[in-house]
Amino acid sequence: MNGKDWKEYLILNLPESNAAQRQLWASQLLSDQLDLAELFPLFFVEGKTAIRFSWFVSDIGAIESKKLIPVLAHIRLNYDKLQHFPIDHSITRYLLLSGIPEDNAGFWVDHLMHLVKSSDTKNFVKKTALKILVNYCAQYPELKQELDLINQFTRSKK
Repeated sequence: MNGKDWKEYLILNLPESNAAQRQLWASQLLSDQLDLAELFPLFFVEGKTAIRFSWFVSDIGAIESKKLIPVLAHIRLNYDKLQHFPIDHSITRYLLLSGIPEDNAGFWVDHLMHLVKSSDTKNFVKKTALKILVNYCAQYPELKQELDLINQFTRSKK
């Protein structure tokens, strides 16, 4: 299928899809070698479609994590417009699968640190963000002190 066909198919089928279907579709989409950018508009569809599309993107990333890098770039540019579903949950899932992309590392490290510090962040997202940061700090020890301070700060608020 081409991008237009995939988009139409997913708009019709994502709202009532299950995990097994999305995993199968992810494999099929990867075999079609489709540029995921063609499907980015599905992030902006209201209702179940956007959230299920974000799960579908996770399924793609679980198979081929490098496919998440352009998705993360798209999310970074459109973050304020993607607040109609729990985008930070998806972001942390994508970053856990792909690692922090070097070309936007500063942005994503700041964003993850904000998620860890924020009292509005759900615990699961906070723990995942912290795990990603710990992994990243293993490569960049100069950030470890800042991460330790944030961790102390969040523990003292409890």
